Amino acid sequence: MTENPSSTTSDNKVRNEGRIYESVDTLKQLYSVVIALALTEAIVSLVTRTDTGVTVHYAALPWFVALVVTLIPFHHGAMRHLDDAYVFDPVRHPKPTFLVDYLILFTEAGTLVWLGLVLTSPQAFLSGYTLLLIIDVFWAVATRFLTNSFEKVQYWLYTNIATLLVIALFHWVPFLEWTEPFYLVVLAVARTVADYGLSWSFYFPETEEQVS
Repeated sequence: MTENPSSTTSDNKVRNEGRIYESVDTLKQLYSVVIALALTEAIVSLVTRTDTGVTVHYAALPWFVALVVTLIPFHHGAMRHLDDAYVFDPVRHPKPTFLVDYLILFTEAGTLVWLGLVLTSPQAFLSGYTLLLIIDVFWAVATRFLTNSFEKVQYWLYTNIATLLVIALFHWVPFLEWTEPFYLVVLAVARTVADYGLSWSFYFPETEEQVS
């Protein structure tokens, strides 16, 4: 019995798509592990076990909140981007593209771990948070050249630039110095609210039934 060439081609395509999914999923899991490490380090910085019980470092609580509300959209957004760009997108990008894209995102995850480690040092946390946003701005611009997905992530770029401008304002305007660095907690919450508000359709795509 002669095998249908078109059927063979179709089967190979399905197998290749399965391999691509598994490859992307493996690296997504690694990314998630690093994000979990960031959260773990933050909890360890916030709560310590002693011989007499558990000590909560309430001074670090605001920074813990700032980290958590930042960590959630960064993780959620990275997972959505990797799926959209490399799993569901019918366009297959050059092999180095995924590696560069992923390494930038992985660097962001590492920066989040650093934020978890310096939770008890507000100035260090502010520096790390600023670095995180700068890296994300660079990544958002890079998506235009890497995956042509800039339209989907453009609001991340705008939100991060606006947040960095507010940080610069509070840092350089003399009469606002008294708010440093506690304003960052409110700013981090506001940034996440704006992030989800502007990019809701990307984070939670509508199904065909919902659109109709």
